Amino acid sequence: MNNAGTANDGLTTFYSCDLTTPGNAVRGDVGIDPNFTDLFDPNDKRLNILVYTGDCNKASVTSGKWRNPYTNIPVIRLSEMYLVRAECNQRLNSAVGDTPLNDINTIRAKAGASQLGSVALPDILMEREFELCFEGQRIHDYKRTAKQVIYKGNTVTYTDPQFILPIPQSELNTNKNIVQNSYYH
Repeated sequence: MNNAGTANDGLTTFYSCDLTTPGNAVRGDVGIDPNFTDLFDPNDKRLNILVYTGDCNKASVTSGKWRNPYTNIPVIRLSEMYLVRAECNQRLNSAVGDTPLNDINTIRAKAGASQLGSVALPDILMEREFELCFEGQRIHDYKRTAKQVIYKGNTVTYTDPQFILPIPQSELNTNKNIVQNSYYH
């Protein structure tokens, strides 16, 4: 996704604080649940990179991953490929290319997190959440793995209409025959 210069890519709109210019906070609309940050290994460098605590417009704890709202956002990266391979090999009980443990420990080593002695599928999926957080992957991962979401004490199933994304307004404007997904009426 290349939205350089627009600051309208969603990730920067909702999470970012523009730390490139002192005193120029963007929006920081979406705060980070401390229950999530508590799951990180204390030595994990991603925690310091991903979490910004400070003076944003709305959320005092938000993502520092998108510090520059005018940057290019990567669509896919090497860490994600390690995660995909680890998950596939774990599900198939194989080691094509490398073992799931080595793939996960490669990612964790880069992050400064402690190495694991073994991995199971839940460990690999949790590592996906750590590595890809605030990149728009979580909703699709939860649907793909049929994971339930606990939100404000309520369980929301992965089949809930909230998990169907809205049709962009630009598409609705272009084609008057398109009907918005029912949850967004």
